[in-house]
Amino acid sequence: MAKKFIPRKTKVKMEFFKGITLTDILVAAIGVGGFFFFAISNLPYHWYLALGWLSICAMLFMPVDEELKLYGCLGLMIRFIAFKKKYNKSEVNKKTGKLQIKEIIPYEGLFKEKFIDYKDYFGMVVEIKPIEFGLLGEHKQDMAVKTFANALRRLNVDQSASIIKTNKAIIFDDYVQAEDKKYDNLMELQYEGEMTDEEIQARADVFEARVSSIEHINREDKIFRDYFYIVVYDKDKEVLESTIDGIVNTLGNSVVPMVATKLTGKNLAAFMKSNYGKNFDERDLESTPVEQFANWTIPENINFKTTKTIIDKQAYRSFTITDYPLEVPNAWGAHFFLLNLTNVVVNLKPMPKGPAEKKIDRAIVEMEAKIANTYKRSKKLDSQQQLQSMKDLLQLLKANNEQLFEVNTHLFCEEAAKKEVRAILRQNGYKYSEMFGRQVDAFISRNLSALDTVKQTKRDIPTTTLASIFPFISGALLDEKGFYIGYNEYPVFVDFFKRDRERANSNVMIIGKSGGGKSYATKTLLTNLACDNTKVFVLDPEDEYTPLAYNMKGKVMDVGSSLSGRFNPFHIMTTLESDEGGADD
Repeated sequence: MAKKFIPRKTKVKMEFFKGITLTDILVAAIGVGGFFFFAISNLPYHWYLALGWLSICAMLFMPVDEELKLYGCLGLMIRFIAFKKKYNKSEVNKKTGKLQIKEIIPYEGLFKEKFIDYKDYFGMVVEIKPIEFGLLGEHKQDMAVKTFANALRRLNVDQSASIIKTNKAIIFDDYVQAEDKKYDNLMELQYEGEMTDEEIQARADVFEARVSSIEHINREDKIFRDYFYIVVYDKDKEVLESTIDGIVNTLGNSVVPMVATKLTGKNLAAFMKSNYGKNFDERDLESTPVEQFANWTIPENINFKTTKTIIDKQAYRSFTITDYPLEVPNAWGAHFFLLNLTNVVVNLKPMPKGPAEKKIDRAIVEMEAKIANTYKRSKKLDSQQQLQSMKDLLQLLKANNEQLFEVNTHLFCEEAAKKEVRAILRQNGYKYSEMFGRQVDAFISRNLSALDTVKQTKRDIPTTTLASIFPFISGALLDEKGFYIGYNEYPVFVDFFKRDRERANSNVMIIGKSGGGKSYATKTLLTNLACDNTKVFVLDPEDEYTPLAYNMKGKVMDVGSSLSGRFNPFHIMTTLESDEGGADD
């Protein structure tokens, strides 16, 4: 499988000597200046004060993480103290007359039930249904990535966008209604005399058990699932809608089609709400006036701490990716997009080709100068690798249909998931910041808006590599007309008669060791199929399915004794149609 590369940062951090930056020199100058001030002063114990000051300044250079030293933490702490940290939905700012929480939640409401209104610009949302990406062959995976790349090319340089994953409860109301409709169909067959009262009663118990199981996970033991979206922002509503229509059509009309749906009304409001937590019931919107949808999506309270954000009493941790692996495979974003209890926002903005090339040219010149002034071999090798990635990127822009995107990746996880997030990011070669003292910046940047204030972590990524992030992956089997048979990662609803490009027939093979439940699984499937008014024929040489046939009020034919008839496997049924649609000869 072909690898894609993520170029190193095009903005080169200037170092004067072995990792020493300009900020380090300024802090060191303050430290040395303070040392001499105390040393030459007439203060009592001035030498002790001077040495104490120097020790404190030396400690300020202790590294806290990959990007931050202790003096930086102190600066961020002072900055954080100056920020407002508590926002409430019910309190009003006396100066502006607006709700406090509107100072941190940017949208004004919904316009025509399909645009998110930000006053100065608008947003539209497309939901993308995930696919079984891992089951596709390499060629089809590449085609899916190419399709997504073409969808991203629909964005123009005046627009920005976000790829978003949220986590919210699955609503199974449609499955309950489908069960009711199936039962009504059986009652019609009884009315027409095609089914007996006994057959209906035998199936009624199965329907009752299925509906009871669905209602339990629908109302009480809720099941949460990942949902994937693309949000596009633009000042012009008509251009924005044209772009969204183009993305939907591009994703739907390809060799590996993806189901993409424009969100409107209640579905749009539920998505907006899911950006701030998953503990809500979107069915509340049934009794909510349309003009109150936007207000319904806003949290009651937001409280910022130095290392976490608390939204409606639920604590969340923020992670911003600061560095990426140099080479990545298809679906490289799945590493962090599919993490449990985690929302992900990838902000992206296409860059004009001219400025993008100038930016890379400048980075190449700066990197060549840096290499010339570097004598440590490990640093030199790293700089040469970065220089080569810049040259490769420039070649892509010149020779191929590539565009450069400014990309920033933010993760927002529940407190319980923070260790797993750290482990997965490190394991897969990502560096990250936990945004110490910058929780307000992190929230604003992963908020549902076009604003991203964390500028130092932005990375320039070409179209094909960005499309290879392809996070739209799921193992869920939730056929719309299927019946409930149990759990995998999620509840499993199977429609054995569904047809699409991947499911060309209804053939099934059940494999397992002795005593593993093969017969039980088969009987469960056959029982459910019979309840859905499917004609079921079983060849049963060991007389294993007779009790099932009696329980479902079916018929048993003893072919061996010929007491109730004979079965001729070679009999030609002239009324049957062949697979091609013509009559058999």
